[in-house]
Amino acid sequence: MSSNRKKNSVRNLAGLYTVVVGAALSLALARLIPPDKGLAALTPASVCLFVAYIATLFPFFHGALMHLDDAYIENENEHIKTGALLVDFSLLFLHAD
Repeated sequence: MSSNRKKNSVRNLAGLYTVVVGAALSLALARLIPPDKGLAALTPASVCLFVAYIATLFPFFHGALMHLDDAYIENENEHIKTGALLVDFSLLFLHAD
């Protein structure tokens, strides 16, 4: 795969991964503050769980994007097989879900 095509593929998959993580964050926020109950539904336990979720989500998200950049764009590793990007993305997608 040419360098430009690989770079575009990585950027597109990173964008899709960002959308999935954003949807997960949106769903978590909607469960934290349900539209029908509003802020009255907040409990200390639910806030702690949400903070723990955010504290876990951001490092995984950042690490995943750094891995894609490092492995497929910045270092141009010749030993990486052709289908590795699809396998990497599939595993990252499962993490985001």
